[in-house]
Formats: sequence, structure tokens, C-alpha cells
Amino acid sequence: MIFFIPKTKKITLQRANQGSTKEPGVVSCADILALAARDAVVKVGGKYWSVPLGRKDGFTSSLVEANSSLPSPFMTFAQLVENFAVVGLCAKDMVILSGGHTIGQAHCAVVIPRLYNFSGVPGATDPSLDPTFANLLRTLCPSDEPLTFVGQMDATNGTFDNKYFTAVKSHRGLFPSDAALITNPFGRRIVRKSAKYPGSFLRDFGRSMVKMGNIGVLTGSAGEIRRVCSAVNIDNY
Repeated sequence: MIFFIPKTKKITLQRANQGSTKEPGVVSCADILALAARDAVVKVGGKYWSVPLGRKDGFTSSLVEANSSLPSPFMTFAQLVENFAVVGLCAKDMVILSGGHTIGQAHCAVVIPRLYNFSGVPGATDPSLDPTFANLLRTLCPSDEPLTFVGQMDATNGTFDNKYFTAVKSHRGLFPSDAALITNPFGRRIVRKSAKYPGSFLRDFGRSMVKMGNIGVLTGSAGEIRRVCSAVNIDNY
């Protein structure tokens, strides 16, 4: 799950970093971001979880490095499991964290390959898509408009709940990676359980977010507490 932060919210986070205590420089941007992710989920209906604190910020930031680690929306189940395993997350974490798509949006560019000429066959549609849903998507995503927003990824867009899994179970997942979750028996079991028991999903999501928040944590002299979240502290160089 990726949180895109509007400019106004970035300014708010930066002010939180600068004025988080009477002595600025005590709370890292990494910790503030972890807290903001949790609070954003709670704000739109998700369940609260405790966020371990004490992270330091890195001495470098790389867009290329960050993007290279993100799972592709075109990955198969096996590829998704491998991608998450590299950073210490299990198959269950992968399926549960995919549930963050409940408040997601997508460009048609990710959906169009499933609607038109699927697998290189002229006029073919991905057979794993619910036919009625595929017809709806074609009205939202003409083949020549990849930059259009397809909109919601489940029936309650803007509310953090388990309806994403209901959609996936019903073959109404937008991404190929959404559809991939039910191509594997284990993934299918987690999807069905999460669709049936909303409280279980919300608890599992918090646990998996804590695990994800522990990836590559920097402490002590391995990192710093940035004064400006978008830039390293210049006096360290």
C-alpha cells in the first residue's frame, strides 16, 4: 500500500517534525510518516494499532531505489510472494497489505491490458474478470485513454474496510495482481477469510503494517533526524 501525500499535508508533517517537542530534532520524519499512515487509516474507518517508534532518517534518498522495491500491479502470486519475502514479509502479509487498495485509485493504464487484446488476442478480455464488471470498466476506460482515473477499487471507496476482498473474491479486482491473489489456494483462503470477517482483517492489517514499518529501520549513528523531511541535514557533510 502506498500513501500519496498532498502538498498541504506534507507541510503539516514538516511542521510536526519541527515542532514535535520543545526541542526540535527529537522525532524523525520516518516516525512521523509511520504515525501519519496509521492515523490516515483510522480516520477513514480502519482500526488503531500501536506504532513502534525510534527510527532515524536516512542519509540519502533515492526515488529509483524506492521504486525498484515496489511490487508491480502486473505481478503473479508467486512474484508477489517473492517480492515481499525479500524484505521479510510473508505471503499472508502480502495478501493482507493488498487490502490497503480499499482506499486506492488507479489509472486506466493498468486496467486496459485486461480489457482489450488480452494476451495479444484481438478483442479478448481477461477471462478472470467478472463479465459485467469488465463491461463497466470498458465504459470507464476506452482503449486510447490510459491516463484516465478508473476511480474506486471497491464498493466503498474512501472507507477503510474489507470490501476490497469481497471484490477480489467476486473477480472484480482491478489490477492483475489483485486477481492473482485468488489464483493460489493459500491466497484464496486469506481473501475469503478477510471478506467474511472484517474485524479479523483490520487486526491483521495493523500487525502487517507494524512488520512493514520495521523494514530497514535505522537507529543510532546509522541515521539522522532530519530538520527538513525532504532533505538531509547539510551539516553532516
